[in-house]
Amino acid sequence: MAEDLQKKLKDKLQGGQGISSSDVADFERPAEVAEPIKGDLKAKVPVEADEDDMIKEAAKGDAGPRINKAAERVIPAGNPLYDPSALPDEVTITEEERNKFLEAIVTGERLELPFSLFNGKIKGKMRSRSQKESTAIVTQLNHEATGEKLETALEYSTRLRNMMLAAQVAELNGRQFSVLMGPLHSVSQGKDENGKEIIDPPGWLGQIEYWEETHEGLAGALYHELQIFERKYWTMVKNAADQDFWVPAESTSE
Repeated sequence: MAEDLQKKLKDKLQGGQGISSSDVADFERPAEVAEPIKGDLKAKVPVEADEDDMIKEAAKGDAGPRINKAAERVIPAGNPLYDPSALPDEVTITEEERNKFLEAIVTGERLELPFSLFNGKIKGKMRSRSQKESTAIVTQLNHEATGEKLETALEYSTRLRNMMLAAQVAELNGRQFSVLMGPLHSVSQGKDENGKEIIDPPGWLGQIEYWEETHEGLAGALYHELQIFERKYWTMVKNAADQDFWVPAESTSE
């Protein structure tokens, strides 16, 4: 288009003709770039946000009515923190959260978002999991379940919840938590003198102990924040792909 315009103007000048604004207007102008939406934005939570089996499984067992009753001392009555079905259908994504998400996607870094509990008495940050961490958690959980270390549904869901807190709580009241330390999977060191295989467990299992010692009310509330983080994360993934978050609604296609 620019070359056509240049040729037209050159021909006119060589022919001794004047140039008017209509000569330029004949050529289509580039479409205007829509400005990103400013401020907070409410969005429908996509189906993908509720399809993570680990998120659902860890919400069973102790993440149920029994814990709700114990947490009533610090959590307002009628607030079903631990029931996934009670989570809102919409989430509010702030402009800062959207910018952090885009930055994480572009740089390849983990997404970290702050949270606050109990009127600001407890503050921290949640982070996204890597694919390797998710695989390592599932592999280890399967090993412990088939090895009969986890005998009840309560033990299973509690163990999974604590594994995910170990992977995704980046900070809690100023204390920094590292990502899951390697090796992420068990490593064979050969066999002993009796022919029994020597297995070194994953390097991150010790990181779970902190969360196993955390009292139920706090652990349940933290896991609820993790659920909210995941819903925000997948809502942003879905909407970023559709461009619904980054340009005004009237500019997006149906």
